[in-house]
Amino acid sequence: MRTLLKASGLIFLFLASSAIAQLSNPKWKPIVISQSKRIWYDSASVNPAGQDKIDVWMLEIYDHPLTFVQIPGEIYRSKTLYAIDLKRATYGIKEVDYYNIDNREIFNHDYKIDDYPDSVKYSYPIMENSPLHLLLRDLFKNKTKAIN
Repeated sequence: MRTLLKASGLIFLFLASSAIAQLSNPKWKPIVISQSKRIWYDSASVNPAGQDKIDVWMLEIYDHPLTFVQIPGEIYRSKTLYAIDLKRATYGIKEVDYYNIDNREIFNHDYKIDDYPDSVKYSYPIMENSPLHLLLRDLFKNKTKAIN
């Protein structure tokens, strides 16, 4: 009996750690891949089914590094967390992380928009053929296929 309890405990720990790992491991799916842009979104963390608002991480890699006076070093990659209102087709930016050529985070900014009213939190329109528009088309294309 004691051996069975130990084995059950080990199996539970393994399953729990696997579930946690799946939640924290992004699954980057390409949304824009061209000569001038390379953008992916984290498909593991977003599921718009039955929701009016979603948050989604997008990853962009730059061929030529970006530089900003406020940020030390050159930026070769950025991750942006978008808050999207699906009903109004608007968005806001929640957080941005910037990375150097070694893929080390060199700057992070949290816009702290969660406490703002929706009119401020989701203040930018999603423009046609923008990366966010392409993301939504991809998300809902996949959901439509699953239903049919």
